Amino acid sequence: MSNTTQAQIFAAAYAKNLAKANLNTIRYSKLAGTVIMTIAMVISYTHQRDYLLSLGAPMLGACLIPVAFDAATFVSVKVAGTPAMLRSGRTTALAVMPFPVGVSMWVNFSAPGAFLVKVIFALTVGLIVTTELVTGKAGPDFKVMDQLEREVTGSTSVTRKPCPEGCTCGRHNRRKSQPTKPVRTRRPVSVDSGYVLTGTADTRTH
Repeated sequence: MSNTTQAQIFAAAYAKNLAKANLNTIRYSKLAGTVIMTIAMVISYTHQRDYLLSLGAPMLGACLIPVAFDAATFVSVKVAGTPAMLRSGRTTALAVMPFPVGVSMWVNFSAPGAFLVKVIFALTVGLIVTTELVTGKAGPDFKVMDQLEREVTGSTSVTRKPCPEGCTCGRHNRRKSQPTKPVRTRRPVSVDSGYVLTGTADTRTH
């Protein structure tokens, strides 16, 4: 008769499909994010183009200028949201991002129409930023996956490197070394010094 509980059976099946579930979530999130971002960019582009044409802007400028600002927004968001990117590149992208985003939102809000319509079209630009940032941060938490695997199987397939000397990160399978106390030794007493050791106290002889 097996001693396996229902909770252990469920945990084993859950941990078995955990990697596949994470990969599917990342794949579908990126696909949905691409669709949302494409819709937002098309809506923002057409709205800005029509507004610039109504102001008497040349056809070429009215068509290409919104594309340039949306492309700058896309590049900034992509660099800022991509994992393992250089810190200087991500910092620069975050610093530059408000410029194209702000211009696009201002043009969309300045177009004629009801106040609610202005707000909706202005916030459409924000979808480009938020969607790409969310999908860029989507990824598995290997520490949680490792913990679930340990709870089910009692072992892990992750190879851990030994903790370097003096490291206290708490992520390695190594107990923190305790400092050893120095051994206190009693200096021997010479008879010529005039002291005689009796018990734990030193007395002077007269």
